[in-house]
Amino acid sequence: MTAEVSVASKRNAWRFECASVRNVKTTENGRFAVLATGEDACVLDLARQTVVTRAGEDVRDATLLHDETMLATAQRKYVYIYDKQGTEVHRLNEHIDPDRLEFLRYHFLLASCGRAGMLKYHDASIGRLVSEHRATKRASCSSVNPQNATILLGHDNGVVSFWSPAQPKALAKVLCHRGSVSAVAVAFDGRAFATASHDGTVRFWDLRSFARPVHRIDRAATTLAFSHRGLLAIGSTSGVDVYDDPKPRLFKPYVSHKATAPVQVARFRPFEDALLLGHAAGCDSILVPGSAEPNYDSLEGQNPYRAPKARRSLTVRALLDKLPPETISLDDFLVGKVARDPAQLEKDRLALLEEANSYDKNKDGDAAAEKRDKKKTRGRSKLAAKLRKKAKNVISQETLKLREKLRQERDAARHNNNNKKKKRAAPDALAAASSSSSKRRPSTALDRLLSSNSTSST
Repeated sequence: MTAEVSVASKRNAWRFECASVRNVKTTENGRFAVLATGEDACVLDLARQTVVTRAGEDVRDATLLHDETMLATAQRKYVYIYDKQGTEVHRLNEHIDPDRLEFLRYHFLLASCGRAGMLKYHDASIGRLVSEHRATKRASCSSVNPQNATILLGHDNGVVSFWSPAQPKALAKVLCHRGSVSAVAVAFDGRAFATASHDGTVRFWDLRSFARPVHRIDRAATTLAFSHRGLLAIGSTSGVDVYDDPKPRLFKPYVSHKATAPVQVARFRPFEDALLLGHAAGCDSILVPGSAEPNYDSLEGQNPYRAPKARRSLTVRALLDKLPPETISLDDFLVGKVARDPAQLEKDRLALLEEANSYDKNKDGDAAAEKRDKKKTRGRSKLAAKLRKKAKNVISQETLKLREKLRQERDAARHNNNNKKKKRAAPDALAAASSSSSKRRPSTALDRLLSSNSTSST
């Protein structure tokens, strides 16, 4: 057992010497990683510990696209796309002076944030600019929520903003720190995120409520990273500490590592108990037991030992299953819902609006009646009076039954009154009809004479 552990430790513990590493990103299966250095972008095969591709110059950030064969780099002027051989394939002139790059694999969207504060989304499958938004402030750090594909940007004013290509403005803005945000990371389950600032604090937030931080650690951090199993790595100038439970009362770290240079970026390897550290002297890989998910899904392209034929078939399948940009929102369960008829949705909205307006009118009428019937009393309000006021707004089953009984009694009384009126009106109507049908008798002598002459002539 000791020999097996030592072999695994030796495989995941190594150092790659290069220029100062600004950012490290891995593929979905954890087999390849790209290092963005001040000189170029370097793609590493982590299983064989060999260099696969070198491309670009003066690279500020880099990311792999749908697989390890395509590489995107943010350079001094534009964003460039390179193939596996390091040949320039595309130059995205719309992305001017980029500083941050993120790729959304289920939507095939390449997002860049420039130093001017412009966030742009580019469809990598068709080569078209989807949307561009002004983030107002330059982003000092960025991260992607793996569950809903929203992009988190940390700014110098201590605000973390959430973005989607379907909305021109930020979905949400959270004031996380008083100082500049130096790092932001989202948990793999998409329920929480952590932020670090130059004010010397690391705060943990619940994505379901932005009211206040859940936990807080007084630690000056330069980078943050979450693993698949929920471990949190906090990098600083002295090294990196990995926390199994980031609560303040359990401040003792799970794993501590002293680096030879200030740690600039940290990234956990998927499906491997290893942590990649980027610093001024290169990139280190250290062993973190229990940090990775041991089981991978080969249908999702997570097999680290897949063949080229399987890789090509997965690419075609991903293109066929590509999600539109409109599905990116803060709601994690938006994808998979049944789309309703827009006309029916509009009717439901109008009905709800009408119900709310009628409720407000009734409430205003009840409030006016209560205001008229209010009796002035001396001294403090009694508890019984307060309870009676609260009980007026309580609707129980007994109240509903009583209201229904009163309504039935009123209907019955109204029906009886109508029947009585009809009975009273029936004799009068009969008498009037009989009088109108009978002949009218002559009232004067002249009338009797004329009537007698008419009868004799006949």
